[in-house]
Amino acid sequence: SVSSILDALGLAFFSMSLGVCVILTYAASLPDKTNFISSAFNIIIINTIIGIMMGLIVFTFIFEFGADPTQQGPGLIFISLTTLFAKLGLLGNILAVAFFIALFFAGITSAISMIEPFTFYLINRYQISRKKALMYVGFIVYFLGSLSILSFYAPSSESLTFFGKSFFDILDFFIQNLLMPISALITAFFVGFVLKKETLQ
Repeated sequence: SVSSILDALGLAFFSMSLGVCVILTYAASLPDKTNFISSAFNIIIINTIIGIMMGLIVFTFIFEFGADPTQQGPGLIFISLTTLFAKLGLLGNILAVAFFIALFFAGITSAISMIEPFTFYLINRYQISRKKALMYVGFIVYFLGSLSILSFYAPSSESLTFFGKSFFDILDFFIQNLLMPISALITAFFVGFVLKKETLQ
């Protein structure tokens, strides 16, 4: 279906950090001798292998211990997997601690990579300090993050539900499934047909 294609497209773009200028920002900081082609292939191969391995491991455990496989995103992580860890006893506790520590660092590194392009833009466009740029970005992220959290909180969830979807779900769908692919396509078109070859080199 169309929604399945959008979900797959959104996941692919999110996994590779495409459409949010993360790759461009990181590339600007790389040494001149870096081989982009081999780096790109290595990243794609490693990302795909880890994704397949985690999918096989997680869903094998979920079906083995009767957790709910239809949960997605936060539901899968904080309901199905936590139920699964609880059923595994002491081993489950150890795995849960290791898993959530890894998840925490994955979240932090993703957050840094996502805020860096906008921070980079503010510093260069408005000639402000990095500290001030991060304060502006931090305020925006904190505001939107607070609304996302409150959309799961029972007393405020109704006022933050629109068209049957929570504020978090709308934000997630809009950014991951629409903005990122559209932004990536526009960037590719701009680089391929508008930007001068000399500038690109």
